[in-house]
Amino acid sequence: MALVLIPFHFYRDSSQRIPSCQQSVVVRPFLSQDFLTGLNAIPDTHLPQEVVDKMVEAVLIVPGITRVLFKIE
Repeated sequence: MALVLIPFHFYRDSSQRIPSCQQSVVVRPFLSQDFLTGLNAIPDTHLPQEVVDKMVEAVLIVPGITRVLFKIE
């Protein structure tokens, strides 16, 4: 599963113009036999919702992470 760290802080007050070091994580789960080709793993279709919830909880306890996003093409 690919993880990407992006510099987006969703809960910042934009009127204060204070720089932020908070970031978000993009998760891209996929199904593959060889890691060269694959299909997107859709939450609650290919991944049980309980697993998705546990992944999000585990990522959000990391200091500096404000949101977890899923990339589904």
